Amino acid sequence: MEFHFSIGMWIRNNWIYEQKEEDVTRLAKAFRMDYIVIYPDGLSGKIIEYYQRYLKRKDL
Repeated sequence: MEFHFSIGMWIRNNWIYEQKEEDVTRLAKAFRMDYIVIYPDGLSGKIIEYYQRYLKRKDL
């Protein structure tokens, strides 16, 4: 929630909304999001969460 209105919004607007639907679906599956409907805010949140885990060298 800490990054929702900053980097989260940037990821959503520049990486998610600007892509084709099949590319967003592929990205969501890479982050283990198997929702029937992909929510852009949820996906940007997962990207941030996984990146934080990567930086802290925690298991994904």
